Amino acid sequence: MARPGITVEFPDFDGLADKFRQLPRSLASAAIGAGLKRAMKPAEDKLKEITPVGPTGNLRRGVSNKAKRYTKTGTAVAIVGYRKPGTTKPPKSGTKRRNKANDKTQHQFLVEYGTKERFTKGGVLSKRKARRGRMPAMHPVEQASRASESQVKGLLESEMKSAYEKALKQLSRYMAARAKKGRS
Repeated sequence: MARPGITVEFPDFDGLADKFRQLPRSLASAAIGAGLKRAMKPAEDKLKEITPVGPTGNLRRGVSNKAKRYTKTGTAVAIVGYRKPGTTKPPKSGTKRRNKANDKTQHQFLVEYGTKERFTKGGVLSKRKARRGRMPAMHPVEQASRASESQVKGLLESEMKSAYEKALKQLSRYMAARAKKGRS
């Protein structure tokens, strides 16, 4: 089964792909990653809207947007979904509350794909199995990706253009820092 999501190839907006290729790869990947992350904001908002609240609201608070940069190739990928439990930094000392959403999103798979009817095993004295219910598949990630796909594609061009402009502004500082380290 394929994972739900939005797959958008980077169309060549006014030769923008070639312009990014002319930049140093690490700078280009950082700029593309930042632009993609901003372009995926509507998908993140839609997923928060669609995700069921439940008794604690932890799953909704666990919705996140992440951009992965590939500095060797000068590309990036953006992902919207639920944070993996236990992946954030530990809380600062003296804080009264930790980020509960990060530790309590283990049930994301149950909400996305559902479960079949569940029963207890039945005890020694009892031959009957007790019903424990079932969870219908809600597919919030799939629904959010379909609902926000046109918005994401619409934002992609403007965000990539602004990312390129910001990268050009950073280019002189980037090259000066590389020269200071002795790299060309």
